[in-house]
Amino acid sequence: MRIPLALLVLSLAATTAHAQPVATTFDQLRALVKPGDVVTVTAASGSIRKGRILDLSPTSLGLSVDGQRRAYAQDEVLKISQTEHARLGKGAAIGAGVGALAGFLGLRQGSDCRQCLVGAMLVTVGGGAGVGALLQAAESRQSERLIFLK
Repeated sequence: MRIPLALLVLSLAATTAHAQPVATTFDQLRALVKPGDVVTVTAASGSIRKGRILDLSPTSLGLSVDGQRRAYAQDEVLKISQTEHARLGKGAAIGAGVGALAGFLGLRQGSDCRQCLVGAMLVTVGGGAGVGALLQAAESRQSERLIFLK
């Protein structure tokens, strides 16, 4: 009975991936990035540059590449991508929730000792959070997410 229950808990804790929007204009791109974000720009000329956004208007993008300013008009850019990093907090939150639920379900039939129950809950929640963060880190490698496409 405990194994099917654990599978049910894990399936309820699983999250689905949501499609991220891809901008087709710099005006739309302004909703996805802000000055200071690091992006990779592929220009119509074929050059690929990674840099930090200095400014972004509906018609142009200012980028700091190797300490020098590079300006791109919207017509010059084929695509822009951004590196996504592991979301350890998300994994820890899911793991803590699963740990809390598992601890509650496993211990509710146990002892009448409140201190024992509190200690056990802290262990299952903390352990679940740690395992969730580790699983998220192992699963989430850095990847490039397309954010602009001409």
